[in-house]
Amino acid sequence: MSHQGVLQRVGRLSERERQVIARVLQGKTNKEISRELSISFRTVEKYRALAMTKLRVRNVVEIHRLHSDISCLLTAFLSRKPAVHAG
Repeated sequence: MSHQGVLQRVGRLSERERQVIARVLQGKTNKEISRELSISFRTVEKYRALAMTKLRVRNVVEIHRLHSDISCLLTAFLSRKPAVHAG
């Protein structure tokens, strides 16, 4: 999986889909998410399904794996040393 591909998938999510997936990553149930976001249970299911399709994941384990991949990419990016320019 390419770095760009991962970031493109995440970039396709709407704000509400991001909110739902963030709470899924926190281990919250659809019922808890619906209460927190003041939306119906069915609406949470809809946003969760749309997000999973856009992210190309099939279950919560794959959501966590994708989250881990993104975290590793960010850590690697932030730990890179800046290029030194000869002048």
